[in-house]
Amino acid sequence: LNHAKFAKLKKLEILHLEFNKLKFLDRNDFQGLENLLVLNLNYNNLKFNQNEQPFFHLSSLEKLSLNDN
Repeated sequence: LNHAKFAKLKKLEILHLEFNKLKFLDRNDFQGLENLLVLNLNYNNLKFNQNEQPFFHLSSLEKLSLNDN
């Protein structure tokens, strides 16, 4: 993901990224999305590294979907 694409979407509350063949997430990929409530990452090829903490900036997140990764 290119985190610069999300930087100006400060009011975004729901983001669907399922079926995108995503493999990795970086710590800053969701930077600027402080109001995001729902993030759907189902059906990708994600592998997580505990040190990356890709959801660190999502302080308002209420629902995270990671099925079938």
